[in-house]
Amino acid sequence: MTHLEVKPLAYDKNDETLYGSKEVSLEEKRILTPIVSVDTRLITRKDQLATATKGLNEIYRKFDSDSLKETVFNRNRQEEFNYRVETERNKIDPSKEMTICILEYIGNNYPLGRELEFILDTAYIFSDIVPVPTLPKITETISEESKFDHYQIYLKEMIRFLRGNSKEKPIMGVVPRLAYGFVANLMEFYIEEGINAFYVDFEARNPTTFKQNLFPVFRALTQHDMIDNSFIYAHNVDAGRFVKASEVVDAKDILSFGFGFDAIGRRHKEKKMPKEYWQKLNTLPNKLRLFNKNDYGYYRIVNSHRIREMYPSDSSFPINTFSRGLSENISTLRRYERLFNTEQLGLEAFRIRQIVKDSIPTVYLNSKRYVKKKSIKLMKRFKDDLLRKRYEQKSLFDIDSVL
Repeated sequence: MTHLEVKPLAYDKNDETLYGSKEVSLEEKRILTPIVSVDTRLITRKDQLATATKGLNEIYRKFDSDSLKETVFNRNRQEEFNYRVETERNKIDPSKEMTICILEYIGNNYPLGRELEFILDTAYIFSDIVPVPTLPKITETISEESKFDHYQIYLKEMIRFLRGNSKEKPIMGVVPRLAYGFVANLMEFYIEEGINAFYVDFEARNPTTFKQNLFPVFRALTQHDMIDNSFIYAHNVDAGRFVKASEVVDAKDILSFGFGFDAIGRRHKEKKMPKEYWQKLNTLPNKLRLFNKNDYGYYRIVNSHRIREMYPSDSSFPINTFSRGLSENISTLRRYERLFNTEQLGLEAFRIRQIVKDSIPTVYLNSKRYVKKKSIKLMKRFKDDLLRKRYEQKSLFDIDSVL
């Protein structure tokens, strides 16, 4: 059984939040947290992100039942799939950087046989830390213990298969958006399996609105004294409500670090919005939402003047990439928007490492114009409630046994 080596480096000195910094090691590779992963589909060989942001990459692919079957049993489709993923991986430095390959299967039934083996082999081959695939359409229907037991048996078989490879790699357990009552059991299952890396699927929510679902995850890790030596990844975390007409909206994704997450990935899942909203969006002029790490705001950019007001000097992308692009191809513009935000979030994650080491996170957050006092209070209460419930848990079990 291969454990991911995770070592704590620094904590919130005032013990108010779950901000921290860790060293995550795997053979010759090492990353420091907090960190933001780079979506390999966004980068080209010409794109040079700031060195401080590098270290963790995410390869993401989604299958439905038809596309999976065709990829598995059609040689041309398989070669095309492998070529695309290999091309993405060749853009990074595999000798120094870690990669996780998250695969999402959106069929209504569990993939079996060769199709399941293909998913698992793909995740294994293209990952340093191997994420268990996510099955959102299946997990959203788990509403009774028998269905959860079936899911847990399926997870166990996938883990057994992955551990059967000649070179065992650390496994990353998925925490999907299950009904609250099943999450603690899922975490206990992973812990019994010796897993200490996890990715939590926010399903396009943010830590301030997803807080209830996070409790059983972090409570289980706290009770087993595993917070310090676990690697916890925020998947599909939302940045904020961009549908607002506000010029600036407060950034929620970057706050994930204060709720105990070590890494943040990009949101792939679309928000649930009325059909009319998406139709209207397609008719609007090109506009952007760019993250400003100095005040934790996402700025709505509709003209070059607005860009010049907030554009950071440490961006790897020339300002005319955006000012010129506001009237050009929207898909290219969106790619640069995502790359820009990934880099700026990554630079802020790098800065947070120093804040945790040398300063006080809540004091730092209070200096950010668009961090709401309510968000800081939620963050602090989350930490307090975890510690309080840790000591109350034994008495609750005693009461349960008496009843």
